[in-house]
Amino acid sequence: EGHQEDRVLTCEHFIGRALYFRGRKTDLDRCLELFNENLMGYEKLKADDAVAFNYSWVARVYLAQKKFKRAEEAGRNAEKYFLKSVKTKGNSVRTYIFRLKAEIANAEGKKEEAVKYAAEALRYTLPAGTYYNGAIEAVEQILKATS
Repeated sequence: EGHQEDRVLTCEHFIGRALYFRGRKTDLDRCLELFNENLMGYEKLKADDAVAFNYSWVARVYLAQKKFKRAEEAGRNAEKYFLKSVKTKGNSVRTYIFRLKAEIANAEGKKEEAVKYAAEALRYTLPAGTYYNGAIEAVEQILKATS
């Protein structure tokens, strides 16, 4: 209802995700095509959050291809658009910025940095009034138990 172009873009975005999760390296170039075409479509619609999500998936594809500099660049673009979308979507959007930064840091072997970013993502994910340090301490124990 009045959002046909948006719905098509959403379907194409999730086709890109499905190809990514299929786990075949041969699909990664097609994923990049889909996400890049998709983010251009959302730029025309001025949908900052959707552009940001596509950049974040471009970053993930580059990580899968071990193209870390390109992943970092896509991550910076995602962050720029996520920050724009904070105005309309709220501060919790910052969760996605820090989750992506944690993924990139982990892929690059920067474990401490990854934990720092993951903790920030958790802070923005938790509902207001949550004892943030308690949640972080609990996660710390999970990390210790699994490493």
